[in-house]
Amino acid sequence: MVGCGESQPPEPPDISISKAAYKGNIEAVKQHIAAGKQGERYLNQHKLSTGMVAIIAEGDFEPRSMGSYSIRIYGANSQFPADDFLSGTIRTRDGSVEKVIVQDIDRDGTEEVIVFIRNAGSGHYLSMDVFQYQFKKLKLITSVSGLEPNIDPVNELKRILKTAPDKD
Repeated sequence: MVGCGESQPPEPPDISISKAAYKGNIEAVKQHIAAGKQGERYLNQHKLSTGMVAIIAEGDFEPRSMGSYSIRIYGANSQFPADDFLSGTIRTRDGSVEKVIVQDIDRDGTEEVIVFIRNAGSGHYLSMDVFQYQFKKLKLITSVSGLEPNIDPVNELKRILKTAPDKD
């Protein structure tokens, strides 16, 4: 309910903020911002086996096709999952965050957080960033780009990690 003298934010236009930004429709982007809408950006939390939570989010007010994303790790607090920030980073992206999985891909006993990014260009190529939280730090283990769109990304990642030099 709106109080006396308060006004509601305007409605966003019919075009999505991503399409408006892509087409250079600055007025529509401004209308989305005024309406408090950020489009269909990726924003999700993933629980790790330790009880910690990884929150992954595409950048605020950025187009889906490019920009940045953040990954933040929070302590194990089931009542307030985003209350105890431990570590995080911001990475550039050329495409949209398509999905995130949590899996011990290299079988070292520590789960990795794998961020899959789908390129918006004609090839729809896939890239992956693989993170591990260990010793109170979030570390980028590997980043792979230019993968064919129909490849099994998990099997490809296992192959890459198996042939990678030993970690120090």
